[in-house]
Amino acid sequence: MATSQQYYQDSTKHGQYQFVNLTDVINNFMLMYVGDEKIINDIPRYQVVHHAKRAIQELNYNALKETVQMEIELGSNLKIIMPEDFVQLVRVSFIDEFGRLYPMTENPHNALPKAFLQDDNADFTFDSDGALQQGTSLSETRMALNPTKQKDIDSLEDEHSGGRYGMETGLANKNGRYLIDKKSGVIKFSSDLQDGDIIVLEYISDGLFGSTDTTIKINKLAEDYIYAYLQASILETKFGVQEYIVRRTQKSASAKLKNAKIRLMNINMDNLVQRLKGKNKWIK
Repeated sequence: MATSQQYYQDSTKHGQYQFVNLTDVINNFMLMYVGDEKIINDIPRYQVVHHAKRAIQELNYNALKETVQMEIELGSNLKIIMPEDFVQLVRVSFIDEFGRLYPMTENPHNALPKAFLQDDNADFTFDSDGALQQGTSLSETRMALNPTKQKDIDSLEDEHSGGRYGMETGLANKNGRYLIDKKSGVIKFSSDLQDGDIIVLEYISDGLFGSTDTTIKINKLAEDYIYAYLQASILETKFGVQEYIVRRTQKSASAKLKNAKIRLMNINMDNLVQRLKGKNKWIK
């Protein structure tokens, strides 16, 4: 264990006491929960590692939900490639010249359907293997050519009788829109944006990408949940285990996940009161 001097002088050690690495968790589990006269009498270590990583993923999705932020310069094609560890999008914004963030709106109506090549008679064309030939989606082309940024709602003119009332308010956003193309692994932007604009992408990862068993960190407040999840998931797939034992371990894992969520929320009474003061509504 490092001395106080070593801790304060080595920036790589700062704040690390709150975590335990995956290797230590696996070692502890094999020592305390696997062996003769225990529910799990024998299991290969690699299987425990697999279940432990699944537990970390569940923890990241359901409790931690820590966002990764990435700043990306937009190119002339108005697309950005999803990050390697991307799992779920939280928010997309662009930055103005003063460093202010402006959240953008997702365009839910453009699913970018497949476009297949057709001849002059509107018949489909095929390649040498007899498969349909795919072309460029007109939906994508028209999205790029036609800005989707809404006018400032406060300054909208009633150009047509009832025009303002026909606006789809859920999509009214003067900051531009984006479209997630999961199949291609890219995010596409409306033509209000331009080459050189800075985009901030906020997303959730699973906490595993690019890490080894010794570098994957688990908050100690969630350590009990990892052990409970390991017992439940291992016994669930193990032959001959009685059903009531499986249900009991699953119930324990669920309870430990709830406890981990509460612990990791990091809410104290002062913070709670301050947040409630900022809400202009009655709490019933």
